[in-house]
Amino acid sequence: MSGFDFEVLDLSERGIRFRLGEAMAPEAGHQLRGTVRFVRGVSAEVGGTILRVRDGQVAAVLEEGVPASVIRAEQRFLLENARRFTT
Repeated sequence: MSGFDFEVLDLSERGIRFRLGEAMAPEAGHQLRGTVRFVRGVSAEVGGTILRVRDGQVAAVLEEGVPASVIRAEQRFLLENARRFTT
């Protein structure tokens, strides 16, 4: 899956779900490593294991996840700038 960018649909400290797009589907149990880039410009390295691939979406459990402080800061940023992203 190297060389692809994916749209993140759900993200927590220990899990991620993203849209597969044009990439080949990985199999459950395979290892995942990547970088999550947030709207405000911050990024976080993640790593984990693929749980399932269904309907063009991949769900994984993250052993190396996103710190809660980073997620909260992104949530605040999105709430404060909601109009900018919905027009």
